Amino acid sequence: MKLSKAKTAVVTDAAVAGFTVTIVAGHVEVIKYSAHVRPRIVCGLIIYPDGTALDITVGRLDCARAIRSAADMRRVLGLPVL
Repeated sequence: MKLSKAKTAVVTDAAVAGFTVTIVAGHVEVIKYSAHVRPRIVCGLIIYPDGTALDITVGRLDCARAIRSAADMRRVLGLPVL
């Protein structure tokens, strides 16, 4: 899967910050889980090959936001905006 330089930097910085990064069926999942016995998603994004991302932090998909810029992705994940 080919991501732009900015989106690749988001994924790399998220992995360094302790997020779990997984490539699944053509998209990248960037997720931070809670430390509970049954972990829950604390914060997360799904980044698609076309460069868009979906904020999966919310519990319901009807509330989910589509995100296009790397700066917005960094804000959702709580990473510093470059």
